[in-house]
Amino acid sequence: MKTEESDMEAETGLDTENEAAPMRANTQGGVNGVHRPRRSHRKKGEKKLPAVTAMAWLCVDAHGSSALLQSDKWRVAEKLGIQARDLRLLDPQLSTTASPCAILCRDRSIIVNLEHIKAIITVDKVLLVNYGHDEAGTKFAEELGQRLANPGAASKFASSMKDLQQSVNSMEPHSQYGTTGPDRTMEGSLPFELRALECCLESLAASYDQLTTDLEVAAYPLLDGMAIGVTPENLDQVRRNKNKLVRLTTRVQTAREVLEKFLNNHDDMHDFNITANRDRENALQEERARSLQEANAVLGGDVGETLMGHSAPSSVSVDSSIVENEVADVEMLLEAYYMHIDAAFNRLETLNEYIKDTEDMVSIKLDTHRNALITVDLVLTAFSACLAIITAISGIFGMNLESGLETDPHVFKQVTLASSLGSLLVFAIFLLWAYKRGLLVFA
Repeated sequence: MKTEESDMEAETGLDTENEAAPMRANTQGGVNGVHRPRRSHRKKGEKKLPAVTAMAWLCVDAHGSSALLQSDKWRVAEKLGIQARDLRLLDPQLSTTASPCAILCRDRSIIVNLEHIKAIITVDKVLLVNYGHDEAGTKFAEELGQRLANPGAASKFASSMKDLQQSVNSMEPHSQYGTTGPDRTMEGSLPFELRALECCLESLAASYDQLTTDLEVAAYPLLDGMAIGVTPENLDQVRRNKNKLVRLTTRVQTAREVLEKFLNNHDDMHDFNITANRDRENALQEERARSLQEANAVLGGDVGETLMGHSAPSSVSVDSSIVENEVADVEMLLEAYYMHIDAAFNRLETLNEYIKDTEDMVSIKLDTHRNALITVDLVLTAFSACLAIITAISGIFGMNLESGLETDPHVFKQVTLASSLGSLLVFAIFLLWAYKRGLLVFA
């Protein structure tokens, strides 16, 4: 492990030990053996420099070998040619909401912040922030080392990339530069930075696919059970699953928008191919220097520079055809994983629609029960009003007044029968009127 660390240190320029060594406290002898700290000699008004905190970086090279490094982010930014604000996206102390999914292309590196994947990809190595910070990050580091050590190993989404490659090759002729064509294989043609980016996107797509599957397994049986009967426990579980669905949909949609933004811009996709950009830049500079030297030897310095200025557009026209082929590699890579992330997004949208349909069905059932209760309440209220008629008649005849009817033995039966039949007749008339008006619905 020490040999690997020394090699990594030579390549990255980072030390394998913590660079920020703690300062020892200086003491000054005092009276009675009491030691007091020395006074600071800083000028008045001079600000104290902030303490440099070292971060843990796992460096993985093109052969899958890894070494754990310790360095502060300022030195990493200086060595890799990136800005300090870009490293804030990789701070593990920031939550996912504070640092959303993002992929940033720089001149010499690609900064990847996708859920549990926080890495800096260069042309020959990958730096992972705080290795072992969480279980998902540790698992990704192991998968990354295995994939880089075995470039020919088939990935989980190799079939989709193969289909895309065949479709592109069938539309484009064989190129003289060897970057496209039917005999070209995707795994063998991709440079290191794109293979590392492929591992990141594959891990992200697999994570979203697993989370979506787990949510579907938990939600669909529960929603089907609510069609039979609704209980408070079922409603609480549906509420929790819906909260998970909303959060996961937001995360998947954010990653989907990141890839879609690059797919809509060819210039941004071309920035991913750092190796091709660097090689082409070096080749153009060498060719220009050689041609300028030959032109100066034959025609003189001023004439040679003038001729080189007029011949520049031809080189640019040649480069444009190469750039299109390089963009095709990146486009196939991003489109393959965009399709899988978009498929996970569509599955989440389907689950969300299923939950809404179930909620509508439950709401319709509750409305039906509510209407039945209202019908029963209306019938009972009407029956109570009819009984109030009999009560009113009995109250009238119950008064202690002499009317002469109390002496007739048949009056009590006649009044009781007449008031009861009258009340029932009023109740029947009311029910018939309410039914015709649609106020009563009997299922």
